[in-house]
Amino acid sequence: MDLEQKYKVVYVTDLQESLDFFLTKLGLKLHEHLDIPGRDRAAVLQMFDGDFLMLLQNEELEKVPVLLYTDDCLRDHHRLSVENVMGLTAPMYSPEGVTIAFPDPCGNKFILLEKRDYTDT
Repeated sequence: MDLEQKYKVVYVTDLQESLDFFLTKLGLKLHEHLDIPGRDRAAVLQMFDGDFLMLLQNEELEKVPVLLYTDDCLRDHHRLSVENVMGLTAPMYSPEGVTIAFPDPCGNKFILLEKRDYTDT
């Protein structure tokens, strides 16, 4: 068991539509479906860095942008462009690395970050 792996929970209003988006358009992998007592089903996806994203059906969406990490932001930008994801931003370079932003089908805002070290060694 890798204790360094992290879970991020994201509320979605339509679990199936969100699953289709993250699996097909973003290329994440389905890890497992969960039945949570007193709630609708949830899905756990494996992200690019091995961490996990849990999609949990809920009427309320996330209030702040959800930060996800990737190993190749330009690849993911190209993939999302080809899939015609509405609201996709152009790659932006910052001291932390390269970022893109996009909404999911439910209206949550996501920021995808590829960490980069710009210091000369």
